[in-house]
Amino acid sequence: DILYQNDISLYAAHLPLDAHPESGNNAQLLNLLGAKPTGTFCEYNGKSISFIGEFDKPTTVEKIGQLLDTTLNTRCRILPFGPTTVRTVALVGGGGSLRDFNTALDMGVDLYLTGDATEIYHNARDGGMHVIFAGHHATETVGVKALAGVIGNKFGIKTEFVDIKTGL
Repeated sequence: DILYQNDISLYAAHLPLDAHPESGNNAQLLNLLGAKPTGTFCEYNGKSISFIGEFDKPTTVEKIGQLLDTTLNTRCRILPFGPTTVRTVALVGGGGSLRDFNTALDMGVDLYLTGDATEIYHNARDGGMHVIFAGHHATETVGVKALAGVIGNKFGIKTEFVDIKTGL
């Protein structure tokens, strides 16, 4: 009602933006890391909303964490339980689940990257896989920024990303 009274439009596309193969949050995270997509990951209602990626040159979980800290303006929490070098990553921005983590573990990836999750610590340690929690909010801004660029270019309009953190 407040939007209508103030002649403001609202468009929300949470999961479709997560899943979009070019402008989506998860595709943008993979691109940000410099990893190439090798498959899909994380099903929601029978549809994949994310990706598995592979690095051309193996890297370390610490370097990936530093890159995310800098580019997403966040503070990653890293569970460093995987191999010395990271070749593969399964990621899901926002809130990953224990089910998603276990799927990544079963697939044998080196790193599971998500915004936040619960009940993963012991599973990661026992399974020998790295985990990075890069922040729910931080991991879901990259797709919105990419979409703004697409809309701006397509329609010749100015777009602006307004980052209003929740403080949570």
